[in-house]
Amino acid sequence: MLLKAYQEREDPLHVVVQIRRIAESLAKQICEAHGIETKKRKFVDLCRDLAARRVLSDKQDTYLHTLRKLGNFAAHEAQSEDVQSPDVEAALWMFLALLNEVLPRPATADTTADTSPLQEALADASLIRLYRELADDDVALAEEGLADYERQVKAADA
Repeated sequence: MLLKAYQEREDPLHVVVQIRRIAESLAKQICEAHGIETKKRKFVDLCRDLAARRVLSDKQDTYLHTLRKLGNFAAHEAQSEDVQSPDVEAALWMFLALLNEVLPRPATADTTADTSPLQEALADASLIRLYRELADDDVALAEEGLADYERQVKAADA
């Protein structure tokens, strides 16, 4: 679903908001699995509870918070030109990295798996291929962004 929207060049704002919505659904599932109340609670509060209880690794917390913030920006503050294809690719990459680490592994032959609609939607092999194709580019973009940030900090300190 997400990959199809991306491939069909849907509005990047829309795709990023959808990624955020699915990330929120995943956060709720994780919270419920760990006995954290989710009813009438904001996504930010769920993220904070997960972090406070150390349910997720620091990296997973960062992905979840970043997806929340990027989705909020796309939904509430951004103009169409503010969110572009690289933003969608970064959000997809973070989302897939998060899923790869937090979704339960496939059940063994002697147990039955409770496959959620979220897992089914993300079982698309083309989504996994996209993640693998984008991984090296995303690392390069992140390194470029860090180098740019370092230059800005040095310029501001000068």
